[in-house]
Amino acid sequence: MFSQWNSIFLQAPQIIPSKRKMVRNVVAKAYVDDSEEIEGFIFHYTDSLGSVISQEDIYFNVPQGRLKLRISSPNPNGQLIYYQRPNIAGPKVSDSRLTEVEDVLCLKKTLSLALGELGVVQKRRRVYVKDNVHIHLDEVKGIGSFIEFSVALDDMDTDEKGIEQAMRVMEALQIEKSSLVSVAYLDLLMQNHETDKHMI
Repeated sequence: MFSQWNSIFLQAPQIIPSKRKMVRNVVAKAYVDDSEEIEGFIFHYTDSLGSVISQEDIYFNVPQGRLKLRISSPNPNGQLIYYQRPNIAGPKVSDSRLTEVEDVLCLKKTLSLALGELGVVQKRRRVYVKDNVHIHLDEVKGIGSFIEFSVALDDMDTDEKGIEQAMRVMEALQIEKSSLVSVAYLDLLMQNHETDKHMI
């Protein structure tokens, strides 16, 4: 056992200097029924076709909030993200801390041993950016298509200002309140898993 842990710590992942930051956003997520239609709304809003990446988010057991390790392709580095946000439908404030790491697979092994994995989310994401707004059109393995967006807040911005801007983004993208999602992708996956178990 000692040799196993000794080997893990000898291979400690490198944290990229100056790549730690606190982030405060207003975020929202919704189901997508018609991907082509929402792509048209996004293009009209951002004047961009976006860029496509593949992501795998590994969630770990923590006493509060959420901790996930993000592995993106083609980005060779990973991101360790801790965040706290309420489970409510519609725009909500999300406080997070993001740290970029170089040896993401080594960190995954260490965290899996230390904390245990809660679950994994795999998705194909198209990313659009307009000013302080990031829009994600996601195809999430096992649960379907979603749109997610965030409004970045600076130190002088109030939560109310961010929520007001998020409501304007929802209006521009014609996101209906009935399609809003209150929980994380991981929660939806876990709910589906529980449903499948009861159907067996």
